[in-house]
Amino acid sequence: MYVPNVGLVVDQPIYDTIELAPTATAGQFFTVPFGGAIGAAVKDWNHTNLVQASRLEANYKFLIKGISFHVKEKATAVTPVDIHNFQEGWARLIIGDTVVLTIQIQLAPNGGAELVETAAATTAAATTLDNWTRGLSSIQNYLPLAENPLELSPQQTFRVDIGACGAMIAASQFTCVLRGTLTRPIVG
Repeated sequence: MYVPNVGLVVDQPIYDTIELAPTATAGQFFTVPFGGAIGAAVKDWNHTNLVQASRLEANYKFLIKGISFHVKEKATAVTPVDIHNFQEGWARLIIGDTVVLTIQIQLAPNGGAELVETAAATTAAATTLDNWTRGLSSIQNYLPLAENPLELSPQQTFRVDIGACGAMIAASQFTCVLRGTLTRPIVG
């Protein structure tokens, strides 16, 4: 909605996708903007909605109310082991030079993206069906920070680091979504 003398105020996520190469165990979200490299491709709106590396556009503010992660299953040859390895790691939200949130990745559920499920079964006796997921695929699923939201001021740097993941088997794409309220000027 438009707020006079403030601008457009809208609930909108900020999202970014990274590709972890085989054997990778760490990465950084929000450091490569739209048009930058992702693996052998170029980031488009499917990968990120940031147009500057590690910061919002001028005069934009964002109130972070939650965080989620999901696997871009169809974009890469991600394996069930890669999903498990990703979930083993930690994530740190860094605003400026300050770590403001440190969590295990598995605590931030899949927030409405495709449900990642892999099954292996045979007709042999005593076999089991294995499923690996990032949780129920629902837009309401994210780690909420609503009681203590975090504010990104205009042009303030931020990123989400991940680490201590198990080594990737295949090149795998993962997306981090910061949910919240964006305030931006209206142009035109």
